[in-house]
Amino acid sequence: MSITRYPRPANLPPSLANQDDLQRQREIILQHVLNTSLLFAGSAFLFWLYRISWQVNQPLVWLAGGLLVLLLAVTFIRRLPFGLRAFFVLTLIGAVGVADLLRGGLSSSGPLYLLTFAIVGGAFFGTQRGIITLVAAGIAQILIGWLMVNQHVPIPAFWVMANSGLINSWLYSIFSTALCGIILAGSVFQFTESLIATLKDTRLMARNLDSERAQLEVRVQLRTNELARKASLLEAARQVASEIAAQTDIEPLLNTTVNVVRDRFDFYHAGIFMPDENGEYAVLRAATGDAGRQMLSAGHRLRIGQVGIVGYVMSKGEPRITGNVDEDPAHYVNPVLPETRSEMAVPMKLGDRGIGVLDVQSTRRNAFSSDDVDVLTTIADQISSALEKARLLEQYQKIVEDLQETARQNTRPAWQKHLRETRKRYAYRYRQMKVEPIPADQFALDPILPKQPQVVAQPNQSYSTIQVPIKLRDQVIG
Repeated sequence: MSITRYPRPANLPPSLANQDDLQRQREIILQHVLNTSLLFAGSAFLFWLYRISWQVNQPLVWLAGGLLVLLLAVTFIRRLPFGLRAFFVLTLIGAVGVADLLRGGLSSSGPLYLLTFAIVGGAFFGTQRGIITLVAAGIAQILIGWLMVNQHVPIPAFWVMANSGLINSWLYSIFSTALCGIILAGSVFQFTESLIATLKDTRLMARNLDSERAQLEVRVQLRTNELARKASLLEAARQVASEIAAQTDIEPLLNTTVNVVRDRFDFYHAGIFMPDENGEYAVLRAATGDAGRQMLSAGHRLRIGQVGIVGYVMSKGEPRITGNVDEDPAHYVNPVLPETRSEMAVPMKLGDRGIGVLDVQSTRRNAFSSDDVDVLTTIADQISSALEKARLLEQYQKIVEDLQETARQNTRPAWQKHLRETRKRYAYRYRQMKVEPIPADQFALDPILPKQPQVVAQPNQSYSTIQVPIKLRDQVIG
């Protein structure tokens, strides 16, 4: 590492890595003050050596040289504690101010050094300690003034005081003003730059926060709309399931399903396809609107695995969404549905076996989302279950009807066989609150038993009889 790297103010020591911004700025200001002081002190020391006699002022030379070496060490050894380095440079500035005030009185640059001592002390150690340094500078100036006024210390000779006619006086004044001005201006400049940078960062942070807040509001609104749409889809799915569950016949079930799906989800078209007996074509079984009636009348069908999104879904058994039908070669262009811009098809399954496809279309591009897929897949599963229930119900009803027909066909012959084998006739009458058998010679049974109740007039009698058939398993046996 180059030795010139150490005194650079921006190269902060590792000990300040975790310090706050204010402390880092103080370290930068301190290094500026040390660099400036070292530059001016070194130049002044060399100039002073050139002007004085070494042998006469040897102790003073050793003292000044020692202070210069200490200043050099404090400037380059930045691992030293900040407080120690700041205290050293403040002590040096204050000592120079007091010495100059004793040397030249009010005409010297001592008050300027003491003012610099007070201001830089506040910059290094904060407001409270800055007030202490300011009070110390004031006390030093008051004390020196009181001592000179009361002649406890000698008043500077006229030739020592600033003389506008001497070049040395001007050089010393310019030197002192430049040193104090650079120190003060550097401190103020550093704090000002830090403040400006902080303000810029604050404004940038505020803008970023406003931007993030706006983006967050947009995301929250989008999420709210998404949740509202999902809730609407689930409610629509619940209503669809409720209306589907009320149907027990297959054809009404299919027609109810497509109309409810189209109306509840505001689709352009909805249709249900089921495979033919050979599994070669997906045949339209139910569809909505006039276009649906035209396609049903024409026997609309699509070859499975070859034509249309419906054919693809029927063969693959997985949902498919087309956000823009103009860009999907699998889309079947249906002339009776010219306004279709997006299409979605979901399989209808019983277990792993596909039994059909629910196809919906919209007039908007990219109208379908993953939520639509989930909800319509649920509806397709409900349709599949309802179709299976309806099929089983029809099957059971057919079995019951066959059993009933078989029972009807066996009941009458069995009864007749029983009568023939027993050679017994069953006849009873209700009279005087009693049920009593009718003698065989008083009973005559019509050769043809009536299937419905009827009134029969008795010849040569003043009364009529009512004949009501007795049925067993829908067969007349008496």
